[in-house]
Amino acid sequence: MPRGRAAVAEPVETGSDERDFTLYASKDLTATQLDFAEWLRSNVGDIDKMDADRVAALGPLCYHAFQASEFNRTRKEERATEREAAQKERQETARASKAAAAKAETTAAPKPKAPARKAATTSTSSTAKPAPRRGRQPAAASAPF
Repeated sequence: MPRGRAAVAEPVETGSDERDFTLYASKDLTATQLDFAEWLRSNVGDIDKMDADRVAALGPLCYHAFQASEFNRTRKEERATEREAAQKERQETARASKAAAAKAETTAAPKPKAPARKAATTSTSSTAKPAPRRGRQPAAASAPF
């Protein structure tokens, strides 16, 4: 699912070829759906006073014009700007929290020092063989041909 999109509830399968769309009757309306209803009221008339069949017929007839409208573009841009501002605010809050935690950590009791490491011991024995080289070996000084 693309980021920033609302999850769409899938219709419930009833076991046959029919699907149950009744869950949409109680599902919350999206901001775009509410904008479409507002646009319909201002461009078609008071849809609250129209019969349900008329409103149902207007939906598919008018939705394309609504999508192309300046009203829709403006509303979508406003919501995008609000989301970006909220995201920036969350990022700034997170940065401030991290900075406060770092400051508290530096002013808190000093960290215990790690025990000193022992010096690495090197073998002075001449019997140790060098590790074999991995990968492609260099060509010999004199080629066999």
